[in-house]
Amino acid sequence: MQLARTLFVCAGVANSLLEKIKVENLTRTIVAPATSPSIIGSFSLAAADFETSGIVHNLFFIASVKSGELEPELVWTNLAQREASVESQQLVDQADLLGAGEEEIVTENFYYENWRYFIYRRGKDGLHWDKILETRVRGCL
Repeated sequence: MQLARTLFVCAGVANSLLEKIKVENLTRTIVAPATSPSIIGSFSLAAADFETSGIVHNLFFIASVKSGELEPELVWTNLAQREASVESQQLVDQADLLGAGEEEIVTENFYYENWRYFIYRRGKDGLHWDKILETRVRGCL
């Protein structure tokens, strides 16, 4: 949860809102070919005026332990300005989709009245993730 707080603050969220962070999904997994676990998390945070605006800020990250510290390898944030600009991203699954001996991460990105899927693959340096595919937008267009 501390990493989520730090990442929200780095994205520009006021410290006073951090008590409202909600864990949407938190998964500990080993993503092949790695042998150490990764943490994949989705978090939401209602804006100060949520009751009237419907605005929710969202965070998604993939992180691994390096030198005893949880280090983010992929960070995605959405600080919405209005209800129709709210987006969130959630883990769907992990699998070796390309048959190359390493697993990709599949996420679903939710928008206002629609969604799409993203596929991420660990970068060649092994320290970050690259989006290698995104589907067309689905839902109300």
